[in-house]
Amino acid sequence: MNSKVLAIDDQEDNLISLHAIFKRFIPDCDLITAGSGKKGIEKAQKEKPDVILLDIIMPGMDGYQVCRELKADKETAIIPIMMLTAIKTDTQSIVSGLEAGADAFFSKPIDPVELSAQVNVLLRMKRTEDKLRDRQQMLEDLVEERTDELVRANTELKKEIVRRKETEDKLNIALEKAQAADRVKSNFLSSISHELRTPLNAIIGFSEIIDRDTSIDEIMEFKKIINQSGNHLLHLVEGIFDLTLLGSGDLKIKKDDFNLYSLFEKIYHDIEQEKVNLNRDNIDISYSVQPELREKPVFTDAARIEKILTNLLTNALKFTEAGKVEYGASEEKDGSGSSLRLWVRDTGTGISKKEQEKIFDKFCQADNSLSRRYGGLGIGLTIAKKLAGLLGGKIELESEEGKGSVFTLTIPQGQKDSSVSDHDEEAPGQITKDTTILIVEDENSSYQLLKIWLEKAGYKTKWAATGNAAISICSEEKNIDMVLMDLNLPEVNGYDATREIKKLRPQLPVIAHTAYAIPGNRQMALEAGCEDVLIKPLQKHEVMKAVELYLPKS
Repeated sequence: MNSKVLAIDDQEDNLISLHAIFKRFIPDCDLITAGSGKKGIEKAQKEKPDVILLDIIMPGMDGYQVCRELKADKETAIIPIMMLTAIKTDTQSIVSGLEAGADAFFSKPIDPVELSAQVNVLLRMKRTEDKLRDRQQMLEDLVEERTDELVRANTELKKEIVRRKETEDKLNIALEKAQAADRVKSNFLSSISHELRTPLNAIIGFSEIIDRDTSIDEIMEFKKIINQSGNHLLHLVEGIFDLTLLGSGDLKIKKDDFNLYSLFEKIYHDIEQEKVNLNRDNIDISYSVQPELREKPVFTDAARIEKILTNLLTNALKFTEAGKVEYGASEEKDGSGSSLRLWVRDTGTGISKKEQEKIFDKFCQADNSLSRRYGGLGIGLTIAKKLAGLLGGKIELESEEGKGSVFTLTIPQGQKDSSVSDHDEEAPGQITKDTTILIVEDENSSYQLLKIWLEKAGYKTKWAATGNAAISICSEEKNIDMVLMDLNLPEVNGYDATREIKKLRPQLPVIAHTAYAIPGNRQMALEAGCEDVLIKPLQKHEVMKAVELYLPKS
């Protein structure tokens, strides 16, 4: 591609001469022309020539001004400019031209050979500078690219540092949680080991020292301790069981009408016994029920209310060494309905603000040291809070160290479905000398306990150690009036045995008893045909009540 040279001169003759010189001496270079400084600037901006030949003396805009404007423009500043003049050949004129930005100075008359030589020098200079500029641009592009890469890499590095910091923070949090969980687990295992072994120590120890030489007074005293220890052990196991059911969502709420005042009476007697067990004889226990609630039925789950209040009251007794423990109930009404408000107040040690934040967490106790003053597994308040949630309510705490605590349970009050009618309890059956109860139990100790209870009450008993034996006896012996059916049996389980017995004798009452106290098991037993389900460890009064209720009427 030919090089381009722009000649700017107001004399047409000079431009014609330049055309002739270029055609002969620089044939590989295209000459373009402009007749004034203004047009020359326009052509230079449009054509981007490789060299500009610029006359100094021109009307309107002389060569110095044209040169300054060309050099001031970024697009044309890189074009070499040679000034041509026949008049201003003095040193000052040359200096003025160079200061304006000219790269060479040529005097007229023009020597074609010398002009062509100087043009070629300027062309070489232009090509060299273009290469340098291209290389510089390439380097700048490369530097910019590398800079962008470094910026991106730096940005990614910063992000990676942030990510690693976040990951490190998460790992630290996870580690803290794991360590906290491990501490909770260790504390729980230590607590449960202590809490379970303590009553077992009393049960096993006092049982072993009873022999033929033990006086009746000592036996009765030991019996009392063994019974208390057994009930304490049962309370611990039931607490763990309740917490497991609450966690799995298997614990169901069964709402019905009940008398709150009667429930408070029952709780009072139970807590009075617990007071004796905890050696809190110097604590006064009292309760109050709003007069309007004394006779008015309350609609909620009585068993869950009893569990919540019992846990709160036991907790209050445990942390109160002197003074009083009170509990009560009132009804609060607002525009949306009514709520039942239950409270437990004590004059105990109180709970610090820090401990209040975690007091309802499972296995949490204010003091987990080996020298702690108060026993327990730290699950009573957890169970109470979860049960309150199932009832649609909440538990709130107000406490101050050294001044005691107040736990308040608030639950919404509903209304029993009027379409559901209550059935009057059937009158107890009549005990006769011919009333025989079949005890289906594979554990000899459990059978012996039931046998003693029933025979002391005047009933006859018969024993079946397996489900198959129970089916056979009920089929062959028509004098069987009731069956106490263990559900966990060898060969044929209690559910299937009940179904077979009901096929043979549909009217024969079957009462199940089991150590698997899961709500689903109770439903399965009822569906198999059992009239009721009793949960081990069996209570004598519950067994006798069920027997009297379901015995055929004479």
